[in-house]
Amino acid sequence: MNLEETQKSAAEWMIQRGWKRLTAKHPQFNRSLFEHTIVELDAFQYSFDVWEKVMVKKFQTIYEKHIESLVDIFNRLTGDKGSTPRPFQLKVTDYLLSGYNVILSAPTGSGKTWAALLPFIYAKIMKKPFADRCIYALPLRSLATMLFQETTEACESYFGKEAVERRTSGEGRSYDETGKIYITIQTGEQQDDPFFEGDIVFTTIDQLLSSYFMMPVSLPRRLGNMNAGSLPGAYIVIDEFHLLEPGRAMATTVEMQERLTPFNRFLVMTATMSRESMQWIADFLAARTVQLSGKDVRDLPSHKEKQRTYKWVPEPMTASHIWQYHKKGRSIAIVNTVQRAQDLYLKLQELGNEADTEIILLHSRFYPDDRKEKEDCLSMFFGRNATRSDVILVTTQVIEAGMEGLAAALDPDLEILRSQFVTSGSVPPDAPR
Repeated sequence: MNLEETQKSAAEWMIQRGWKRLTAKHPQFNRSLFEHTIVELDAFQYSFDVWEKVMVKKFQTIYEKHIESLVDIFNRLTGDKGSTPRPFQLKVTDYLLSGYNVILSAPTGSGKTWAALLPFIYAKIMKKPFADRCIYALPLRSLATMLFQETTEACESYFGKEAVERRTSGEGRSYDETGKIYITIQTGEQQDDPFFEGDIVFTTIDQLLSSYFMMPVSLPRRLGNMNAGSLPGAYIVIDEFHLLEPGRAMATTVEMQERLTPFNRFLVMTATMSRESMQWIADFLAARTVQLSGKDVRDLPSHKEKQRTYKWVPEPMTASHIWQYHKKGRSIAIVNTVQRAQDLYLKLQELGNEADTEIILLHSRFYPDDRKEKEDCLSMFFGRNATRSDVILVTTQVIEAGMEGLAAALDPDLEILRSQFVTSGSVPPDAPR
């Protein structure tokens, strides 16, 4: 309500009660209560205008210092001097530090991970009350492992190696020691922090949700209620949200956010979720949405000055076609189902029986030890420091979430990337992958 509406409303209220005919009892007032109130409203508005100008200037100064600190922290963490956080990263930080939950949609390679970690690290460095820990949940343990390593290295470059602890947080940790930052990982394969005691905990969605249910998969039943107590007060990041099953993990995650919102801050991140789905979740959780515009996307380093061409091939992707176009370099064939990947792999094995080409199969059904062996093999063929070539990787959409990390490690001379037919709505958001 502006001043004019306030005066009108006040006048109607006073006239109904006869204030215009009454004289103010205070001897210094030479006018009626009605006239005095209107004058006081004018004076109040003038005072408010002056106060607003002063506070806006004050907040602007604070915000500029806030931005300077963020830029400095961002530069030192990323090791990229002279760069600044992107507008969407600053917006996410601002919303979270202002007490809001956030739904972020940004393409692969845009910097979602630092958008998630920057507010927590900034608050810790500046000693601002925000959250007692950051629990960063992902659908794949390979992703959790990769981000754990990258974040640890970045924090070591900022805080110093002596100030960063990688070991199990519950062993030898002194909570009176505030000069150190504890970065831990908790997955089915690497159970270093079963009680979520680290400052930054990288984990998988099954570890997080089972802890919320008081049935943590990495703890005995008698300790089932322990991890539920670690969740309130935490800043919880849900990455690759679109990969969760809608009727199961996704629904449970949304219910957890709704229940814990009074006690937690949440950041939900996705690269492919539709605008309508994002808005529904944001309305349900009273969260803020951050979505990059077309210009923002074009300005990203992963998109700038790049052109992508999509070619429709009206024939099925068969082993013989892949073998025909494979030029002894490195090829990736992505299909939609595990069964399809297995069949394609076996046929390629038959075709390459007498060749030296390495054929690798990767899908979600491997046991942990086999999965780790496959991932080590991938780095040998596809990493920037790869020592071998002449390889065909047959995989499923399980690689989608890890494609950002794989793409960061890929040598630029990857020769062929083939994909089985997908829905048209999946093409634009998956394009960077």
